[in-house]
Amino acid sequence: MDAKKEPSVLDAVGSRVLGHLSASQPAAEADLKTLDAHGSEKLEVSAKQLLAVSQAFQKAIEEIATAAQFRCSRRRLRSM
Repeated sequence: MDAKKEPSVLDAVGSRVLGHLSASQPAAEADLKTLDAHGSEKLEVSAKQLLAVSQAFQKAIEEIATAAQFRCSRRRLRSM
């Protein structure tokens, strides 16, 4: 039976950044600098983490679209 491999420091940093993004929070500057310094290296992240981030991104896009529609509606009403 294989022992579960500990995540590398870089994998842990990537996981933290994805966690912040999925919670719609900014990532820590130190984590971003670490990722930037290792830009060409591969990271291991779970499908669950990617799903959470993609859902948060989709929600943000929908909120932006809703806000834009609301602003357009208000402008139309003012011009009447």
